[in-house]
Amino acid sequence: MMKSRWVGLIVLFFVAAAGCSGPQTGEGAARRALDEAAAAMGGWEALRNVGTQRIVSEGSDWEPVQAMYPGDTRHISDFSITLTAGYETEAVRIEFSGDLYYPRERSFSYTEVMEGDAGMREQPAAGGEVIQSRMHGSIYATRLRNLRRMPVRVLLTASEA
Repeated sequence: MMKSRWVGLIVLFFVAAAGCSGPQTGEGAARRALDEAAAAMGGWEALRNVGTQRIVSEGSDWEPVQAMYPGDTRHISDFSITLTAGYETEAVRIEFSGDLYYPRERSFSYTEVMEGDAGMREQPAAGGEVIQSRMHGSIYATRLRNLRRMPVRVLLTASEA
């Protein structure tokens, strides 16, 4: 009797396992995932026609660790960022402005521009003067890496692979 139960359980296990399908993998599954992502963004033709993308972001920073009392959250800063990316030329323009409230109040802003293999940072100085400086190589590399990781670029690059 015990032997027949074990045989029944083993048969049941194999029948259940045969009905289960594993995750889809391979080139076909990857292509389907890419097609679904492109369709959600308007389709391949729409993605290929994107020449410039602009992203506008605003936010605030809050720091509960700087609080004087439990439950008190200190407002640290407000900021606004506008990123404009040109896909044909790999040009990027980032405009940043922020108001810092803690530890001392001040406003600051800067603009970063990249095109080709060069980058520049521009920021206002005292007396209305504008300071322009060469973008540091590590910042340039980070901005270029971020440009190449934007969803439109990632999908188009993956579709060609």
